[in-house]
Formats: sequence, structure tokens, C-alpha cells
Amino acid sequence: MFVNMLARFSIISLLLISMNVYADPVSLPTWTVVEKKFLSDSGRQAEYKHELIPVIETRNQYELGKLTALRFLEWVKDNPNGVISLTSGNTPEYFIKYLSYYKRKWQDPKVRAELSAYGDFPESFPDTSNLRFVQIEDYYPLSAKHYKKVSNYIQRHYCSILGIKPENTLLMNYAEKGILAEKGMHVLFMNGKVDLDVLDSEPSSQLEAWQQQAIRELDKFCVEYENKVRAWGGIDFFVGSISYGGHVGFNAPGTSVDSPTHITELDYRRGAQAAKDLGGIVHAQDKVAISIGLGTITMKPDVIMIVMADGDSKSEVVKDAVEREFDLQYPATIMQKIPNARFYVTHGAAKGLIDRRTEDISIATRNGWSVDLLEEVILQIALAEQKQILHITEADLEKYDAGKLILLNPPKLLPAILDDIHARLISKIDAGFDLVASKGKRLLHTAPHHDDIMLAYYPLVEHFSTRHKNHIAYLTSGFNSVSDKHVLRVLNRVGESWINQEQDEIFKRTYESTISKFKTLFAKQDLDQMKNLQTTILLKHLAYIYDAKNVEQLKHTVRWLKDEYFPNKHPGDLDIPSIKLLKGMIRESESDSLWSLKNIPLHSISHFRSEFYSGREFAKTPRFNIDVLPFINLLNDFRPEIITLADDPQSAPPKTNYYVLQIIADALRSKEVQHVDNLQIIGYRNIWFRYPLYESNIYYPVSTNNISMLRKVFASCFKTQQEAAFPNPFFAGEFSELAGVIQQDQLQQLKVLLGNDFFDKHSNPEIKNAVGMICMRSMNLNDLFKRAADLHIALELEDNFFF
Repeated sequence: MFVNMLARFSIISLLLISMNVYADPVSLPTWTVVEKKFLSDSGRQAEYKHELIPVIETRNQYELGKLTALRFLEWVKDNPNGVISLTSGNTPEYFIKYLSYYKRKWQDPKVRAELSAYGDFPESFPDTSNLRFVQIEDYYPLSAKHYKKVSNYIQRHYCSILGIKPENTLLMNYAEKGILAEKGMHVLFMNGKVDLDVLDSEPSSQLEAWQQQAIRELDKFCVEYENKVRAWGGIDFFVGSISYGGHVGFNAPGTSVDSPTHITELDYRRGAQAAKDLGGIVHAQDKVAISIGLGTITMKPDVIMIVMADGDSKSEVVKDAVEREFDLQYPATIMQKIPNARFYVTHGAAKGLIDRRTEDISIATRNGWSVDLLEEVILQIALAEQKQILHITEADLEKYDAGKLILLNPPKLLPAILDDIHARLISKIDAGFDLVASKGKRLLHTAPHHDDIMLAYYPLVEHFSTRHKNHIAYLTSGFNSVSDKHVLRVLNRVGESWINQEQDEIFKRTYESTISKFKTLFAKQDLDQMKNLQTTILLKHLAYIYDAKNVEQLKHTVRWLKDEYFPNKHPGDLDIPSIKLLKGMIRESESDSLWSLKNIPLHSISHFRSEFYSGREFAKTPRFNIDVLPFINLLNDFRPEIITLADDPQSAPPKTNYYVLQIIADALRSKEVQHVDNLQIIGYRNIWFRYPLYESNIYYPVSTNNISMLRKVFASCFKTQQEAAFPNPFFAGEFSELAGVIQQDQLQQLKVLLGNDFFDKHSNPEIKNAVGMICMRSMNLNDLFKRAADLHIALELEDNFFF
């Protein structure tokens, strides 16, 4: 059964196993002035017993970017002609933004004071114009004009900020000559798909012969690229990131320690991660990539090698890299052999490092154990031992560092502790039934994306929709999740006769009357008519967006989209505003269809289309007047007594979720909000993260019918997500299936902790017959405010960023 990465992290990585399965730590590194300051600010030690690579831990993504930027500038001032290689993607966002900030604000008195606290920096921003840049990786094949091609990212950000000369920039521009330049990628590799196996046999067609030639030319490009890096003497300063699969660059598990620049295939997980860079998984599937090798990175023995890791989702791969002995199945462990190698990580990414967690628990329990921390440790040990809570012994606790801490300073006798934790879990199930039994309240459901609510707690929606006054608020338009392929698939069902036939529905009937038909068609499971309704809705959107007044104008718009706009658009290109609006309205209609099944009228659904959601690699920071104030107005109009929200960890992808959490927190923090007494906040998670059982305080049982209905409704309403543009890297299946699997796994964990008999012999049939469990978290305003960091740091950086 699928086990979510964070679940494995919760059960295993935090267990603090005290067995001797780790190598001795590396010798104490020589920290620079900048590093010493950040290390001191972190409150962490300079080394830990089980850590084989030096680590500096930061509080959040902003501090991570600041550390990396200042360390880079500290090095540049003494090495203005050095060779650098800097990573791309989302991880270095605040590294890049801090570089931009410091370049613009270097002479500002506030910045000068800050710089003096971090070391001996010159009076002027260091001269970076003579640096030489080596690109780490890129996808193949991609158009040279592709917005998110890594070489374009580098020019857009690093080269523009640092002023690096073109002749000093070694980019992976593999399509400048050869057969790929002559024939074009769309001729050689239809849909961008590359099969390296074509090299293993004689070509059966002219196309295969061309493909063989293109791949051989790419291999030759890699050799020449490697030689150019060597001619420069190798890399002096490397900043990389680590993928969910543990890749550094595109160096996959098993890559040779002396590997040069090379071609590599993308596995599902790396492809899913690449989807955000390439405009969707459809453009990442069956591609290959080129990457400098581990040997390229470590060519110079004294290379400064920094790997950044941001957020809870990277905690497991950071743990593997830092605490395991050198093993090429974990490419980042090569850093153990590099004297100047470092991991720079956020607190979330460091959560799996066992000595740090032991330290945190030791500090937190100096004045006694809180029941929350006791529950966390006992549940983790019980799950690791696969034992019921009430069967845990002192011998079990002795196996784990955290367990030993309980025995050293027990708040009460162990049987009493276990009784309390056992009763606490049962009370969380009771809390789920209490939540469902409540009536007559104003319940505001919020979500970043249009399928978030149903994937998180659809089995509860039936109860909520009939017992409360509901309002649903979607904070983004969700256009990034609608692929060109989906829009074209719908448009290709549209012939001129179709528009003629549907013109009354398109031009004369209201949107609400059209959406209302969905409920009847769903009840009949009339799949063809539901598909037809989806097509009609899209045409209504087109008529609205392009102000088409009649059939001929609408036909002209459809022809333009089918024959000109989409065929001439490069994958990954940003859509024009009208197409973003169209895609967003498609997503909105999907959720409107969902709520029509529950008799929720359109006036009870708000689609905010927050402007921070831009489609660019770095989302704009939410602004009060633009993004927060509209939500404040809704709060004052509806005056909710319960609010649900996506409570994903800070800095965790998808980052949109965290920005929405910040918007909601800023709105509730505002003096302009008329608060309802005893406002209850209920956090949820769905397919990207789950609550560990100890962090959730509401459990609700899920039936076989609930899971079946979830999949049925999802398939009927959310057509754009049946082939999701941005799938979960840890599960190759539909989102609704993944949601069900997570719920089933959460129940299995509870059955371990409470025992099968608790469920099998329970008097409540909902508990007895449960096949899954929904976990949520009730919190108050102070809890929420602690979870959503203030936006002022991000806003200041963005105001000084070269967009």
C-alpha cells in the first residue's frame, strides 16, 4: 500500500534510533564568517554525532536565501574571476531575490548595517561581471524559445543580476547546430518524446535515422561541454538543490562518482517534478535531460559545494544524504568526500535529522513533558514497533533516544502515560463525530485550488452541506492546472453544427441554468451528455471572454484557438491573459458542478482569482489591497463561525497553498475584520501532505461507499485533472485514488495503535465498517497566526527584484 513520504518521515525519520548504523561524523568544517553568524543564529551546534555532512539550518525559506546569497557574495569579493554553477527551479527563489535586493540596496544604511553584522564586505556591491557561469542541467528537446528552458532561466535571473558576459556563460544550447537545428524538434521528436533505445538497432525509417543522429550529436555536445568546463579549470562555487528522489542536478541514484556531463532519462518522479518547469507532465513525459556529472561538480578538490533544501517535503532525502554512509544510490552522499561541502536547509527540511530532533525534545522537556510531545513520541515508537499503544514497554522505549528521554524524566508511570495517549486518540474520533453532529453554523470552506476540498474531506461535505449555512471560497483561478491538451480536446468536439445547435444555450440562457443541468446528468450517469455540457460551458465562457455576440463571431474565435493560438504556442509559454481567464473559468465551472450536487447555489461560491497566482516560476507575493482585502470583505459579509483551510507546511510545494494560508491569516489578523466570538479554524491536508496522527485532533471514519463516491464525483466533475498537469511525484495515479489510499493508510495506522478489536467490535457501525480515516486539525486564531509567517520580508524582496 502506498505510504506518503511524510508518513514515512513521521514514523521512521523522527524515531531517533540509537543503534550504531551510522558512520562517524566528518571532521569539524572551517566555517566562514557568514556561516558562523547564521550557525549562531540557528541555535544549533557546529556538528552532530550522526551527521556526515556539515549542515546549517535556517528558520524559513527567506533566511535560506539570505544565507546562500551572503555566502556567495562573501566568496565573490575574493574570487571575482571564479567559475560558478548555480541551480534553477523554485528552491533558489529567495537566493536570487536576495542577490537582486543587495545589488539594488547595497548603499542603503539599513543594508550596510546588516552587512557589517555578517562579515567584512566592500563598500560597493562585489564585481561579478567577470565570473564564468556553468549551467548544471537542462531538458531535451526543448525549443530555444521555451520560457522555462533552464538556459533561459539563467539568463533571465543570474546573468541579468550579476551582469555576466555572454562569452563567460557556458549554456546548454544544444540546438544551435546539427540535425536538431536543421529539421526542428517537432519533426524529429513529435510531442517532445525521446527514446534512447533507438540507438540499439538499425533504423527502420528515415525518421529513426535522424533521431539516432540527433542523440549522437547530443552525446557529442555533452563531451564538448565537459571539455569546456575542464578548460576553465573546473567549478569553484557550486549551488545545487536536491530532488524528491535524491538527485543532485540530474544525477540519479547509481550515477558514477566520476561521471562527466551526460544524457539521462527522466523517471516518473523526476518527470513529475519537472512538470512545473515544462508546463505540465505531458511535456515532461518521455523527455530526457543532460546534466553535468558528479565528476564535473567535484573536478576541483576544493570546490565549494552547497546544496539547498527547502521545506518538509525534502526532509527524507536530506536525512539520507546527511546521515547515511557514502552510497551512490544516494548521490548527495558524495558531499562527504568534499571538504567544502555544505547543506543549507530550512527547519522543515532538517526535521528528519535525528540528533537535532533529540536536541529539540530534550530542550522542550526540561520543565516536564507536554501531553502533545508525549503523544508524538509514543505514537512514533508504537508504529515503528507495530504495537498497540497499551502494549508498549520500557524495553521498547529504551530502543529510541526519545523513548530514553521519557524514561529519564517520566511525568507519571508508563501505564498511566499509555492510558492517557490511548484515551486521547479515542477522543479525536469522538471529536470527528461532534463536528459532524453540529448544526446551524455559518461554515466557510476555503481552498487554494478547486479540487482541494473534495480531495481532503469529501465524505464530510454531505453532512456539512445539509446541516450548516455554507459558503465556498476559492482563492486562485487555478489556470495552471488546465493543460492546452485538455482545452483542445474539448474544442475539437466543437463543429459549426454544434454551435448552431447549442446557440440558445450559449447566448440566451444564464450560466446558472446551464450548470444546474449537471446534477440531473450525474444522477443518470449520462457520461456523453455530461461531456456535451462541459463543451457548452466552455463555449459560454468563450462568448463571454471575447464578447462574441452571435454564432459567427463565436465560430471565428473557436477557429482562431484551434488553428492559430494553440498550434503556434510553444510548450511552457505563458498564456495570454484571455486564455488564462478561460482556463481559470474552466476550473471554476468544475467546482461549480461539484457544489450543484449538494444544492449549493452559485451566490454561495466565491472565485477570487488572486493576482499573486501568475504562472511564472516565482509567484508574486500576496498584496493586502489586491489579494487580502477581497477576502476580508467576504469575512465581514458572511461572518463565518467555522473556517476550513489548507494547512500545508511552510515552504512546501505547492507553494500556492502556503500563500493562500498567509492571505487568510492576514485577513483574520486585520483590524478591518469583524470577528465572530469563538471562531473555529479547521485545517485540512489532501494529496501533497498528510497530518501525522499526533498532529491531527479530529478523526472521522470513511466508508467504502465514501471512497467510491469520491472517485465517481471527481471523475465526473474534474475532467481537467484526470490527466493532471502537475501530478504528485510519489503516486502515479488519479488524485482521487491517491486521496482514498491516504485515508486507508491513516486508518491502518490507527488500527495498529488502538488494535483491530477496537474497530471490529465497536458498537458504532461507522467505526466498525470504516475503511479509511480523515484527519483534520482544529485550531484557534493564535495557532493559525503561528503557522503563517508575516509577508513583510517577501514583499520587501519583491519590490527590489528584477522581474
